Amino acid sequence: MSTSLPDRPSLDHLRHQARDLQRSYGEGESLARERVRDRLGANAQAKLKLSQAQCVIAREYGFPSWRKLREGIAAQPFSKEEDDPLHVRYASSLLITAVDWGMLEFVLRRQEDELLMEGIEEDLSLPGVIQAGGHHESLWREWSAELADQVWERLLVMAELTDPAATEGMIRFTLSCRYPSTEWNIAVSRLASDRLGFELELDRVNTLQPSATTGKRLTPGQRMAAKIREGAGCPLSPGAEEALQKVTACYDAAMMHRGVIRRMGTLLPVGYANADTVVCCAQLAGTFGYHTKALMDIARIAADCDHPCPELPHLAELAVRRLSGTRDAVRLAREAAAAQSTAERARVQGEIAEFEAGAEYATIDEALSQQEVV
Repeated sequence: MSTSLPDRPSLDHLRHQARDLQRSYGEGESLARERVRDRLGANAQAKLKLSQAQCVIAREYGFPSWRKLREGIAAQPFSKEEDDPLHVRYASSLLITAVDWGMLEFVLRRQEDELLMEGIEEDLSLPGVIQAGGHHESLWREWSAELADQVWERLLVMAELTDPAATEGMIRFTLSCRYPSTEWNIAVSRLASDRLGFELELDRVNTLQPSATTGKRLTPGQRMAAKIREGAGCPLSPGAEEALQKVTACYDAAMMHRGVIRRMGTLLPVGYANADTVVCCAQLAGTFGYHTKALMDIARIAADCDHPCPELPHLAELAVRRLSGTRDAVRLAREAAAAQSTAERARVQGEIAEFEAGAEYATIDEALSQQEVV
């Protein structure tokens, strides 16, 4: 007899049901073995694979396969995460914030009653991360030492790192509470007893959704551009509009760092003097898998600068062509934007030339070709 899905099913919760079933089956629990025999029949094996456990869960909910179960959940209205336990919402919000910030690598460190996120300008406590990311505004008010323990254990369970001897785990995270729906593979490393390293990789993205007004199917980039225009409150200048179209195309083509590209797009209405720099940073962020924080910083500097600064696009490229020293790239960008006199500009240009001499790749094309080889 099949069980009905709840009104707002959580794919994450169903994944954990499958893992629990796999673990119980391996421990020889009679009920688990009976459930597997009922759903897999002759295909049941001595050692149950996770994919088989997922198939059992799917069939218990009336779906022929795990893939059909995922499709069925995706077709339902977006879930209300407020219904999840508090520690589950915190763990999910951490990953959502990392996606939005374009932080494809970060470290979570446990320190007494705090969980601190490393990989940004300064360590932020997990409540601070959630608050700064704009997710679940009330969460950070409810933080406690007990909750810190629960969130930490939740992340260990999600990454299958509950065994103290395990050092490498994987979280498969579906961001289905918003459009576009995305699926992420997150490699988690136990760096120490109090440190977890996270590496996020986009696995799949749903790229089209019907427009509620016209019925036409819009790309995520087109929807992003519409929101940016609406937020500007007035028509964009021709230069900013042209730049926004380029960022939109970059957003749709990008397989990574969409959150960073979206944030760069919001800079265009005010950053018209150096819109080409913002476009350059967005294109680089969408193409390369590293140094996106430096690119975001340079884009902000460009948007704040009220006069054209031709050195900024070049520095954005140098941030990608070098494999280290991105703080110097951002510092030089700040100094280039602030340079007023001919002597100041000449000094900065000289430092940029010295900085370029240490670049790992001679050109952007070479950097791209090396990345493709890897």
